[in-house]
Amino acid sequence: MTDLIERMSDFDAHFTLTDKLGEGTFGQVYKVVSQNNATEVYALKILPQYELNPTMENFFQTEATVLQDHQLRYTIQSYGYFNIAIARIKYRGILLEYCPGYPLSEMRQRNPELLHSWNIEQTVLYLMKQVALGLVELHSYDLAHHDLKADNVLIRNLQIKLIDLGLVRKKDTVFPNNGFYGAPYLSSPEAMDPRDQIGVSMENIQKRDIWSFGCMFFHLLTNKYPFEKPLDTLGEFRLRLLLGERSQINPHLFAPKSHAIIEKLLVALSFRPSANELLNLIRSYTKTGYK
Repeated sequence: MTDLIERMSDFDAHFTLTDKLGEGTFGQVYKVVSQNNATEVYALKILPQYELNPTMENFFQTEATVLQDHQLRYTIQSYGYFNIAIARIKYRGILLEYCPGYPLSEMRQRNPELLHSWNIEQTVLYLMKQVALGLVELHSYDLAHHDLKADNVLIRNLQIKLIDLGLVRKKDTVFPNNGFYGAPYLSSPEAMDPRDQIGVSMENIQKRDIWSFGCMFFHLLTNKYPFEKPLDTLGEFRLRLLLGERSQINPHLFAPKSHAIIEKLLVALSFRPSANELLNLIRSYTKTGYK
């Protein structure tokens, strides 16, 4: 680790930025290769220091700390948080595990036959189980991803890694009360309440991940979101929920078991399952459990 810290302090002499892998909530992510060992590969999330404000700094540092403090099987690993200079530009950087694969959001275009074949149910249930295992693991440490979406789930050989914890919530963490964070199409009704920043139990914050889980797999099955039009207010969101004004899944056209699971997630907070309950629900719809 000491050697890695020393090399990161003189980044241009030891590493090369290659492909851009994507963009996180804050910062851009690049593939990084050691100049002395082509098999030493990382992902590097960077944010120019001149773009930093206190809120962004807080999110960025919290993500780095959470990833480094918890070695998680289903979430990307971190090797440290650094101040680095690349081509004389100063950045904050999080050095991450490099995970080859593609985001869940690209599954339809990469495997169109997979979602239109007889085994769509088995495939979706297996992916559901993988992501649920990731949430169970995160939640067991009093954490909530808080930005769960298909772009933030990497797949390789139907194994997943959760990425981009830029909005991760820790127990007793208070978000700045200066706006809504996250993806509106996947956000739960209670998460869109601007008053809902402090005094909320971690259990209820974690249930926001469960709502996002349901929206994410709803989109995988139908190529649309439960609520296609962005919702401006919490009141509008609740009204649509009460009236049942959202897109629907045809359970016979797609996957009836997956459909049944999703329907149990897009419900009011008090009826929404925990991550453990979600995992058990998924297992109840499959013949055997996967670990």
